[in-house]
Amino acid sequence: MDGVFERTTIVAGQVDGEFIAPMIYKESMTSDFFVKWFKTQLLPALKTPHVIVMDNASFHPKKILDELCVKDKHFFSYLYHLIHQI
Repeated sequence: MDGVFERTTIVAGQVDGEFIAPMIYKESMTSDFFVKWFKTQLLPALKTPHVIVMDNASFHPKKILDELCVKDKHFFSYLYHLIHQI
């Protein structure tokens, strides 16, 4: 090997122990890229209202994700907020 590696990453949801809406990508994750996946892949894969919990990564734009969730009757929260409510 010459020390050059190609990064491959996956983003997916998880419901009842099963992965949903998996997508493999080679780019760096950005807010625009994440919102597009969230809107076109994850939300359509959820057939009933869900609580969507994720970390507070900089590419998770809370306001946009929250608006998309409310529109589809889901509830969005950062993991950090849920832990501190316990």
